[in-house]
Amino acid sequence: MIFEQSGFLDESTCDQIVLMQQNCPVDQVHHSTLVTEFFKYYINDPMVRYVGAKLTYFAQHNYQNDNLYPNYTHIVRWFGGDGQGKHKDFDNHFCTSIIYLNDTYSGGETVVEGTVIKPEKGKIVCFNGRELEHWVNDYSETHRYTLTTWYINGEEVLK
Repeated sequence: MIFEQSGFLDESTCDQIVLMQQNCPVDQVHHSTLVTEFFKYYINDPMVRYVGAKLTYFAQHNYQNDNLYPNYTHIVRWFGGDGQGKHKDFDNHFCTSIIYLNDTYSGGETVVEGTVIKPEKGKIVCFNGRELEHWVNDYSETHRYTLTTWYINGEEVLK
């Protein structure tokens, strides 16, 4: 199953998160991306806490599982126009969500098992990334920003 919701975050919140990425240190360089931990620098910021609560509720509600929680949430700045090849996520992550923080580029669609998800500022998509093969199509060289979250299932962790 793939869950999508347009307007999950409003434009102002998306812009604030992009500014956070631009003003914080880069925690990791991964392929053609710069990664900043979302909760690391602004955990006491009310907007960050609000987004974290929304993410948790979205996953728990759609999967009807109160034991799903964000494990990692990254602000990802994509550059260079290269997408990401076909892959599956780590086995310990129950599901994955992606929020598109801008849509000022062409291409850059997320593809999950052949289903094409068009980037739209503020839209969230959530799917079982450990079981469903997915990738990102190449895009125009304008920067592409996403907020990506990998969730754990507390029931699995306790086993």
